[in-house]
Formats: sequence, C-alpha cells, structure tokens
Amino acid sequence: MLVHRHVGKVDFAVDSSQPVGICLKKFETNNLKFINVNDFIDWALAGSRIPATLQWELLSVCNFKCRFCYMVGHTEPTIFSSERAFELIDEFADAGVVQVILTGGECLIHPSFTAIYEKLRLAGIIVSVYSNLEKLTAEQIEIFKRYPPYVIEVSIYGHDEESYERVTGRRSFNQVLHNIEILRDYGFNLLCKTPITTLTQNSIEWIYNWCKTHNLEYFASASIDNGLDGDDLSHFSLQGAEYYSAEKFRLQLVKDLVSSTNLKDIKSRDTSLVFSCGAGKVGAYINYDATLSPCAAIRDRRFNLMQLSFADAWQQLVGNIQSQENLVINGCNPNCSARSICKMCPAVALRDEQGNYRVNPAYCERTIALAQFLSVSS
Repeated sequence: MLVHRHVGKVDFAVDSSQPVGICLKKFETNNLKFINVNDFIDWALAGSRIPATLQWELLSVCNFKCRFCYMVGHTEPTIFSSERAFELIDEFADAGVVQVILTGGECLIHPSFTAIYEKLRLAGIIVSVYSNLEKLTAEQIEIFKRYPPYVIEVSIYGHDEESYERVTGRRSFNQVLHNIEILRDYGFNLLCKTPITTLTQNSIEWIYNWCKTHNLEYFASASIDNGLDGDDLSHFSLQGAEYYSAEKFRLQLVKDLVSSTNLKDIKSRDTSLVFSCGAGKVGAYINYDATLSPCAAIRDRRFNLMQLSFADAWQQLVGNIQSQENLVINGCNPNCSARSICKMCPAVALRDEQGNYRVNPAYCERTIALAQFLSVSS
C-alpha cells in the first residue's frame, strides 16, 4: 500500500508493506529509493524545523522489574491514553513526522499497541520498536508481517534463566530467545542490545557470541541513568578499568553498526554549544505522561499534549530551544584530549538558577580518563 506524503518541500510516497519503502515522486521514471530512513531525513529535511523523528513512550509499565531501570519503580504506573494516541497520529502526519520509535516501559503490553502501530504505518510513518520481547503475541507478529518495522531493538539481560531472574525478576531467558528467533526467521531487521551493569557484565560475552552465531547485530553500553524520581542508580554502574573496557567494547560495536542500517553515523557537533544536536530541529521525545520534551535525557521542560495540539507543543518546544541555541557550555576546552568521544550537552552539563550552563567536572574527569585508556590500549 502506497501512502503519498508531502513534508516540507518534498513529495514522496511510503510503501507500508516495506520497512522503509520511501520513494520520491519527482523521480517517478526512475524512483530514488531509500533503505535508511535517517539518510532520507538528512537528505530532505535537515534544517527545516520539522519533527521528522519522534521517540514515544507508550507507558511507564513493564513486565520486567530491572533493578537499574530509570523508569519502573521511579514513576507512577501510567498508560498513554489510546484515544489521545490515535488523535496524535493524525497530527503527526500533518506535522511532517517521518519516523516514530515506540518504547516504554514495555510498549508491547500497551493494550492498544497493535492498533497504534497499524495506524502509524497506514499514515505513512516509519516505525521502530524497542522491546524486551517477552510478551510478543501472534497478533503482533502478524501486524509486523503485514507492515514491517524499520528495526526491532531487543534487550537481552542474561545468559540463562538464573541471570535473567536476577536482573529482571522473571525467568524469561528461553522465551525471549525463542521470540527473537521467530522474528529473525521471518526476516525482520533486529538489533539485540544489553546495558552493561554490575548485574549483567558476566553475561555480555555469552550474549555477544550468541548473537554472532545467529547472525544478529548487537550493541551494548555501560551508561546508566538515575531514576526519573532522582534516585541514585550509580551503584549499578561499572567503575574504573571495568567501565573503560566496557566503553571500548561499545565503541567497537558502534563502528560495526554504523556500516549497517541500524545505527546512524553521528556527525561531529560543537559540544561547547547548548543544543547543537537534533532536539527541536528534527526530533523530540514524547513522555509516558503525554508531554513533549527535547529528548529522553532532558525532561525538565514539558509541553502537555493533553492540552495542546502536537503542532502547538512542537512550536513551543522549538521556541524554548531556539532561545538557548546560542548559549555556550562554559568550561569546554577546545583542545581537550577527549573531544572525539565527548558527549557534553545540556543533559550532561550543570545549569545554575540563571540558566547558565557549565561543564560537569565529574563527567569530564571520567571521559578524559576513558580517552587516555583508549589511547594506551589501542
């Protein structure tokens, strides 16, 4: 099924029976097709202030209770209104949204997941799904077969039933791997991933090798976020040499994935400037409580989607970000030895009561030490 769309100055069509299926109408005699949705967004919409990419938390509820999770146990259990979700999808299409990433909590257990997913695809919107995959249903597999997702990112938390239970509270190891194999056999684009924590570090090698054996791409990261209620979860984070080794492993995985369709090649940006990323330019984040924020890491500015249209919330978000884009994160060293791996941004920087940003010394210290470790161990 072809869905014809006009976003910005670009006329194109989306074949909803394909994971991406974007083709440009002006090339009708020799269709220019894109297999990577990020390439299309960069090519067609960069600099347009159109919300091309949204990440959408459908709920703050999960079937797992991972002890290092920043959401479950740190928020009120909330399920996004199905009625408002269906309205928003029409508003997304009108606003120029090209891709939506569905997440949670565990998005597959939202009572209207299948209907939300189908409506997004029939609106000509590319969809990715982030899931732990334990609760995958036959109905969801069928809707994926009819309208394939761009990518399904699956979190794997252990190497046997005992390690899974220790992390998630559930003995779901065999069920998750079985569901991964089902989706792989149907030919879906899968990316397996694991947070590298004090609870999962002994499973990483097994998971990585299992993914290689089953021809599945894999990603892992040692980054741990504190709870959304401010609860300190840093005791689950690796320290010292263990952290540096894990980050070296992550960087190698990034290098491998950039060549595939599963990870965008992040272009260099000026980390000394506030909001030098894509937030408020080509993307934003929808929180489980129906508010719009710049990204998952910056939730201190929220625009209420139960009171505002998506277009109005987006414009208010853009205005907020534009008012800060020329601000400098004070203390950034242009000759810093860690500049190539630095992710300094408003989410990492410290902000005073006057709204001024400065570098976070703890982050800088750790990142410089990582750069030194990578230089010595390369």
